[in-house]
Amino acid sequence: MKDWKQNVYFVLVEPREPGNIGASARAIKNMGFKNLCLVKPPPEMSEEARWFAHNAHDVLCSAKVHDSVEEAIKDKAVVVGTTRRKGKKRGMILTAAKGTPGIRDLAAKNKVAILFGRETKGLYNDEIDECNFMITIPSSKSQPSLNLELTHNKCYRRQK
Repeated sequence: MKDWKQNVYFVLVEPREPGNIGASARAIKNMGFKNLCLVKPPPEMSEEARWFAHNAHDVLCSAKVHDSVEEAIKDKAVVVGTTRRKGKKRGMILTAAKGTPGIRDLAAKNKVAILFGRETKGLYNDEIDECNFMITIPSSKSQPSLNLELTHNKCYRRQK
């Protein structure tokens, strides 16, 4: 069997924070994948992105940039969306544990895109309509969303 991981493409839709792109590149490489696609990313890759991509600069620098979700998925046979929300318009939703074996089987012979929505709004309904199915990663009820957003707030205080 061909290395199925080479056929999996992680698509970040309109990421706002360069650090999140770098952290995503690092996570992708940590798990043995290499394909990162960006839909309408920030115009410049910052030093923060490179810092968060520690030892995954190859993934970060080879990321494909697209102007739309349609463009990013046009050559993919299977499209999987990620969500924390459930609802009638979301279609079939599988947990990551149940969906992963299917993704692996499909990726053995097909290009598979896994869509991660906007940091603040997730995927739009028309983008969800393009998905063959959705996956959700179980998380805490007190923090149910795995949005990639970094927030620069004043929670951290320097020690004097």
